[in-house]
Amino acid sequence: MPLLNRLLARTSKVGLPPADRPDLSLCWLWQGATDRNGYGVFHHRQPGTNFAHRLMYEALVGPIPQGLVIDHLCRVPACCNPDHLEPVTHAENVRRGRGVEVSRRLAAARTHCPNGHLYEDGSFRINERGPKKGRRRCLVCSRALNRKYRAAHQQDGDQ
Repeated sequence: MPLLNRLLARTSKVGLPPADRPDLSLCWLWQGATDRNGYGVFHHRQPGTNFAHRLMYEALVGPIPQGLVIDHLCRVPACCNPDHLEPVTHAENVRRGRGVEVSRRLAAARTHCPNGHLYEDGSFRINERGPKKGRRRCLVCSRALNRKYRAAHQQDGDQ
């Protein structure tokens, strides 16, 4: 059976169109095995991981240019619709991604610091500078860290 027929046999063309991209057609959702990030994987003769969306793009559009990766315009990792796939540089793919957006949303939803102290009015500060600018800093943890630092440096001065 040719590769394209094998790929299409594991694809459902009834996926919803992306809500934030009404200009795109329906997603073709991969029904076979996926990796932990939701990308379709396909066992084929080529060594290494064969991603279904890359194989589908190559089968229906053509080779992926050297040095480029495939970007999902619909932001659905299991989508194999070649109209939703675009070859771009890795940097452009990262820039277009939602990693930062998702990280900010998850951070904003946290109700406690990593040590379990409740984030409530007056119990935290927002870092205003440095690499952690914009992040919440638990005051209970900060005070404990400051006490530990002062105690360690006070002992050094006593000797």
